Amino acid sequence: MSNLLEGLTVLEFRGRAPVDFAGYLLADLGAQVISIEPVQADGEVANSIDLLQAGRKRISLNLKSKAAQQIVYKLASKIDVLIEGFRPGVMERLGLGPTHVRTYKPNIVYARITGYGQTGPYSTRAGHDLNYLALSGVLNVFGRDIKDPPAPPINLLADIGAGSILTVNSILAALYRRDRHGQGAVIDSSMVDGVSYMATHTHILQNQGSRGIPKSAWDSERGNILSGAAPFYDVYKTHDGKEVSVSCIERARFSGFLAAFELDPKWADAHDQRGQWKELRDVLTQRIREMTLEQLDELAARLDLDVAPVLSFSEMISSPHHQARHTFREIGNPSVTLPAPAPRVDGATLRDLRTERQGQSTREILRQLGYTSEDLNAFVAQRIIAMDPNADDNDGVLARNRT
Repeated sequence: MSNLLEGLTVLEFRGRAPVDFAGYLLADLGAQVISIEPVQADGEVANSIDLLQAGRKRISLNLKSKAAQQIVYKLASKIDVLIEGFRPGVMERLGLGPTHVRTYKPNIVYARITGYGQTGPYSTRAGHDLNYLALSGVLNVFGRDIKDPPAPPINLLADIGAGSILTVNSILAALYRRDRHGQGAVIDSSMVDGVSYMATHTHILQNQGSRGIPKSAWDSERGNILSGAAPFYDVYKTHDGKEVSVSCIERARFSGFLAAFELDPKWADAHDQRGQWKELRDVLTQRIREMTLEQLDELAARLDLDVAPVLSFSEMISSPHHQARHTFREIGNPSVTLPAPAPRVDGATLRDLRTERQGQSTREILRQLGYTSEDLNAFVAQRIIAMDPNADDNDGVLARNRT
């Protein structure tokens, strides 16, 4: 979808997954993303390719040096967006905080991704996705039974959902405001805040219920109707040892499910009777295990049931549905199969995300900033920068920013 953000230039301070994927999203949408990575202790550059850095111009700077800070200031004057994911105060100590950078680019959109936010008692504490879920209250709802500890999910909610996607959402909103009023923004993106915001619907369900889901189904935060406690919203083993998901949340849909599987319609009354869920689960387990995954999938397609196969990543690639929708693409050399951008935007073209080695664009970017070959050689000798010795110069990377 490369033409959507064409002309937008983003400076990314390489960090962990939230920052990396935010830059990845913007690159996929067509932005020119320049990624700053630290200089290694030996001054060399790694020859490996990092696929999460696809679509970037990668430069290596020692941000503790005054000369590198001056390079960032020059870059800042030519970019639209800056993204960083250090703990609060780090960028200020480096002389690269919002106040410093705004001297060179007053209307910059400066996004700061942290676990706990820029303020508050937890703001300077260490953490990862699981910790942020825990403090947000969201982790407490995962799991089938309140008697058991919550089941940790992989890092899609805090790191990617709250850290990357919500930050990009705010960046685009801030750019829209800037285009109308000329005003930049500092974005304080806390993953704890973001996950909590993403759980708005869950809060509503717990407090008053929702259409098709009675409040009684949430008499316990963990072991609720959407966390696997309800037999009509869970995963079951099939006759051929595979797994299938069932999600008949609405009672009417569950009645249709029972009819399709030729089960006693009396079980529809158990839909909102938690005391009958254990017996109902045994009935569903036995009936579903009598059928293969292929038979279940065919039945679901024919009778419009809320049933779908549980696929592995490798099975997804060969799935007829995903092949028909071109859900995957090839990135890198040698190529790796990765998901294509989503959602689809009419008229947008899919960008071919090229991959670079560490420091591959250092020479190119710095030459465009006005530094000479003698400057670059001196910087390398002092380990202020690191460059890929085999990289070629290209023109125009910094000439396309919007303001």
